[in-house]
Amino acid sequence: MNNLKYKLKNKIPVPCENAIEWALWFTYNFEERIVGIYEDDDNYKISTVFLGYNINFIENPKLFETAVFKDDIFIEIMQRYRTWEEAEIGHEKTIKSLPEIKEIVWD
Repeated sequence: MNNLKYKLKNKIPVPCENAIEWALWFTYNFEERIVGIYEDDDNYKISTVFLGYNINFIENPKLFETAVFKDDIFIEIMQRYRTWEEAEIGHEKTIKSLPEIKEIVWD
């Protein structure tokens, strides 16, 4: 079975040797896990972060995620990604699609 827990080294996911290594890295490297945060005047937030674990339990894991919130309430996971670069691109695409997202969310 492939590794489930990862940390970042220069924005590149690397497997952790054990759960303690992962927990320590994850706890003390909060800022390093943030790919992007966007907030607008209508209290929408788009958050793209490194998850630190293989959420899909498959080879070539998707370890990054973009989610959308309204008034700090989770609305939807927009996308998951394999690399930091993919996550940056996805974050920007989600920001650009925010007007369409707002149309389907009830206020």
